[in-house]
Amino acid sequence: MNNLLQSKAMKIVLASLVASILLVGAFALGMGVGERKANHFGRFSENYGRMFGSQRGPDGRMFAPPGGMMRGAFGQGFEQMMPSRGLPNSNGAFGKVLSMSASSSSFILAGQDNLEHDVLVTSSTAVRSGRDTKTFADIKPDSDVSVFGVPNEKGEIEAKLIRIFQK
Repeated sequence: MNNLLQSKAMKIVLASLVASILLVGAFALGMGVGERKANHFGRFSENYGRMFGSQRGPDGRMFAPPGGMMRGAFGQGFEQMMPSRGLPNSNGAFGKVLSMSASSSSFILAGQDNLEHDVLVTSSTAVRSGRDTKTFADIKPDSDVSVFGVPNEKGEIEAKLIRIFQK
């Protein structure tokens, strides 16, 4: 039995087994990351019309508004509204606060990409101005803010951190 464990063939079999386990683990990790990205960007099409000003026809299909194919509500071409990777920047935005919601903790932000972003503020959202801790009440219309968060199913940015910039 001792000779079997010491043999060269057994060492090769064990090394092959360990290498196979590591390979399968790396593959599973890659699949998990890919699935997470696919789930995130899979919801992009559900809110496309709301984000880019497209409209639904009587048959329920999407079509571009007058002014040309793939033109958004702001009159810019599709290629100008999309970043170079071809996907929207869904993890945050920077711009001016257009309006505050009276009924909920949310606001509309006019981003640098000429799109309006719905920003949802939760109880776990950190609001800062410089080194000072602020609250949702400190965010006012016409404020310059930077929002960092994650997209939710409704196409809103669920804010994790909001920075208010002093004028």
